[in-house]
Amino acid sequence: MKGLKIKLPILLRMTFLITLLLGGVAYIIAVKNSDFFKSFSKTREESAELLEVKTHASQVGTIIEIFTEKIQLYGTDLIAEYQSGGFSPVFKGKFNNDQDFFKLEVFTQVDSNFKKLTEISSNDPEAALVKNIIYPMEELGKIFDGGILVEKYEADLKSEKNNERIKMLRLMVPLVKEVDGTFSHIAIGHFNIEKIRRPFAEIVSRNFYLVDGKGELVAHSNGKLDAKNNNVSHWQLVTKAMNSDITISQITEDLQDHAKTDIQGAYAKTNFGLTIFSETPKELILGPSRIAKQESFYWLGIILSASFFLVFVFSTTITNPIEKLQKLTEEIADGNFEVSAASEIKSNDELGDLAVAFDNMTLGLKERDKIKNVMNKFHGSAVADELINSEVEKKGTRKDCVIYFSDIRGFTDFSERHDAEEVVEMLNDYFEIMVGIIIKHGGVVDKFIGDAIMAVWGAPSGTDRDPQNAVKACLEMREALVHFNEKRLSEGKEEIRVGMGLHMGDVISGTLGSSERMEFTVIGDNVNMAARIEASTKAFGADVLLSQELAETVEEEYIIKKAGGVEVKGKSQQLYLYTLHGYKHSDGTMQLVETKYSSYKAEKADKVKVS
Repeated sequence: MKGLKIKLPILLRMTFLITLLLGGVAYIIAVKNSDFFKSFSKTREESAELLEVKTHASQVGTIIEIFTEKIQLYGTDLIAEYQSGGFSPVFKGKFNNDQDFFKLEVFTQVDSNFKKLTEISSNDPEAALVKNIIYPMEELGKIFDGGILVEKYEADLKSEKNNERIKMLRLMVPLVKEVDGTFSHIAIGHFNIEKIRRPFAEIVSRNFYLVDGKGELVAHSNGKLDAKNNNVSHWQLVTKAMNSDITISQITEDLQDHAKTDIQGAYAKTNFGLTIFSETPKELILGPSRIAKQESFYWLGIILSASFFLVFVFSTTITNPIEKLQKLTEEIADGNFEVSAASEIKSNDELGDLAVAFDNMTLGLKERDKIKNVMNKFHGSAVADELINSEVEKKGTRKDCVIYFSDIRGFTDFSERHDAEEVVEMLNDYFEIMVGIIIKHGGVVDKFIGDAIMAVWGAPSGTDRDPQNAVKACLEMREALVHFNEKRLSEGKEEIRVGMGLHMGDVISGTLGSSERMEFTVIGDNVNMAARIEASTKAFGADVLLSQELAETVEEEYIIKKAGGVEVKGKSQQLYLYTLHGYKHSDGTMQLVETKYSSYKAEKADKVKVS
């Protein structure tokens, strides 16, 4: 049937392959099982060679890293010494006591030109050989771009007794980084090359050597070759490594060394322009197999190698999709829902079905995250979490809360004198600051009523510190209004004043509305009372008023003064209100927090009558 795909379960594929492999192994062992030791010896030698070349590369890298850290440390000090007008005895002594260095130079970049800024040499006699060195502009440019380069070079050592060339090592590293990512200073350190030759000093069955980026032989385990060879870029193994983009590789094809001996090799490139090479004569590799040459072991080695290879290849068909799912899971955990497991895993089996199910799960998580983000913006994170983690029902719960109302004084007049765009811009800037302070201190913005803000502490959840946190938020909003108005005045805009009212008591907290449209809010007589207190700020000419209940709760931590009593519409008893002036510290000191906007001329207020 066209388009019909037959699923092969993983268990079936594994059973088939394992049966095929075991049957093949048994047949080949019975027919041709020869030269096992040959295959085993070759594989072991290749693995050991690759492991040792990695080890040598790690040792060389560690040495270069130590040298790099020293150069950066001394280079930074050298610049400081230069800028101070000379080298202090302490710095000179420290540098001379470090036996690794011959010389340290610092270059700077001025108008795309490279200039030597300063240098210092050690007391070592060979340090005098490091002089009048001309560096190619291209090399220096790479270092200023953030690269690190290690090179071998030779210097003449002339005296009455001898006239010879001494091999040295120089390491170029970036030093002072600029904002744009480039470097304004680099340092070049000159070292005794013997420091880096130490890992190659052991006499082993294979040859190890170190070559820089120009093909210069830096070190060789064979001391005679090390002494007489310079550029070895023509060696077959070196040529292959320099022409390859692979960092670490085993070369098993036919090669010959400088003495035309058949070899196999391996190399490992470092991050510093150096490459470590290993050469092993094939005669050494094949020796054990010739000692134990038996036809049966030869074929046994072949089939075992093939079996391991096939099992490995087959296992990747299972492990690769699982690894991809793991990476996709990590991306989702980081908030990236734009992933597709089905496009990454196209296996026509249970793994393919898992990828499809994974994408369906991702889609659900994406929708849930989107809904939560939207709800956070409209209701605040606390309310959003409450709605998401519980059943959405039209019911309320009685809770003790602190209710906050604020209003902009003269907003109606302000709106009439300004364009709608200016009014909205002012409100958005004002709300951005004030809402941030409310949320910072644990409050939840219930709603915006024109220019007014209604907030609550204690719903949907609260703490024992809700009263204190609400009062502290008011003091911070008082200070924030000063900066808000300073910015507006600097832009040629008029300043604003606000009134804030705080009250505490029990309210009904919950979800209200119809089955089509619901809202999470608080209602009750104490909510109305908080609104009346905010309206009373105009009558008292104060920016913050607290109810008596709240004032008595927080008076040990805040400076509270009685403002007077008011008669509010709908209440038969007189309401006593208090003004807020600052903090009381635990050591008995007081800190006033008052601004020029804290008080203003009292006016007649609707629904409020001062006693």
